[in-house]
Amino acid sequence: GSAVAVKVSNATQADPQTGLNRADLIYEEPSHDIGSVSRFLAVFHSRNVDKVGAVRSARTSDPPLLLPLGRPVLAYAGANPKTQWIVDVRQGQGWFQQARENHSGASAFIRQNSTEHGLFVSRNRLQDEFGAVTSPPKQQFSFLKEGQTNAGSQPASRVDLQVAGTKSGFIWDDNSRMWLRFQYGRPHVNNENGAQIGRSSVIVLTTRYQGSFADYRSLEAVTFPMAGESSASGQAWVLTGNTVTQGTWRRNSDGSLFDLKDTNGNPIGLQPGPVYVGLVSAPPTIT
Repeated sequence: GSAVAVKVSNATQADPQTGLNRADLIYEEPSHDIGSVSRFLAVFHSRNVDKVGAVRSARTSDPPLLLPLGRPVLAYAGANPKTQWIVDVRQGQGWFQQARENHSGASAFIRQNSTEHGLFVSRNRLQDEFGAVTSPPKQQFSFLKEGQTNAGSQPASRVDLQVAGTKSGFIWDDNSRMWLRFQYGRPHVNNENGAQIGRSSVIVLTTRYQGSFADYRSLEAVTFPMAGESSASGQAWVLTGNTVTQGTWRRNSDGSLFDLKDTNGNPIGLQPGPVYVGLVSAPPTIT
């Protein structure tokens, strides 16, 4: 079926989050200014999830990340007027189906309390409600065959990065064969069972940060070609298995996949499993 993308808070009041660990793909992007916390765009496709949150508002950097997903569902907690305008326009163009509290898809939302971090959503209910008007995603990345590694890869055990004002990191764990996430100086865990969030692959991409047209004080990560540009691009670090491969990323349009190449121009592949993508303004530290 279709993918379901949920805007999830990364404020300290929302940590630990619910259901984030079961996302197939997690984008971490700026939310407000450079010193503010980041926000997640969590994409669910292969696994059932009854409760995800805390759900927060959409940003103008979201639609270009959604278009490559076929026609997914976007679940969010509202938006300022200009952001809502672009969300409505892109839905009308067939980019995605929006769902928000007290509007379309309202039955899938769960209001746990009246605070800004009290809203949750059921991925399963959204899939049931909008399955007929959405479409499945295509494969988002290239994946390696069993026993295969990337040309030019090097051993790696840890990566530290910063998205807007949020510092986080991943440490390779031999037992689980996953990159385990840390933030705020402690393990980043799932609220329901306390298990640490892990990813098979961690992708860190340098992007331009600029003020959103909807609110210049809110930064957006530019992953799409601007007016007059033929493509968007930046540096890339791909950690998959216990290796890192450095290279570049490129997208030629809003609907393009991230084209990941190493420094010699070879495609970069991932080990099968869930993926994290951090959209940063400065290179990570890798050891």
